[in-house]
Formats: sequence, structure tokens, C-alpha cells
Amino acid sequence: MIRKIIVLVVAIAACIGLGVYIRSYNSNNSFNAQQRFNTIVQAADEQAQDLLKETDEKKKKNAQLFIERKDNLLQQQQKELFNQQ
Repeated sequence: MIRKIIVLVVAIAACIGLGVYIRSYNSNNSFNAQQRFNTIVQAADEQAQDLLKETDEKKKKNAQLFIERKDNLLQQQQKELFNQQ
């Protein structure tokens, strides 16, 4: 009788231990998945910020080139106008 009680207690303890292990394993997997997701989102955000900076720099360069070309064209037209007079 005592042997059956001991076997029953050991079996219950093993089931509880297995349940705790499974819960801990699932918890760690969920946490790791969340960490991986956060890492991916952070990397995507950094890439988007880099692209925005690159685009802004290109826009500034293109605006500067446009202004320079406009100024050159105005100067050329002024020279032509004064040469015709």
C-alpha cells in the first residue's frame, strides 16, 4: 500500500514537473519569437530611415543643380540680350 502511494506521488510529481517544463519552454519560445520580431521591425525601421535620409540628400542635390542651371541660363540670356543691343 505504501509502495502504491509512493509510486502515485512520484507520478504526480513527474506530471507536475513535465507541465512546468512545457509551460517554461512555451514561454521561452514566445519570448524568443517576440524578440526576433522586434529585431526585424527595428532593422526595417533603420533601413527606412536610411532611405529617407538618402532621398532627402538627393532632393537637396537636385534642387541645388536646378538653381545653378537656372542661374546659368539667366546669365546666358542676359549676355545674349546685351550682345544684341
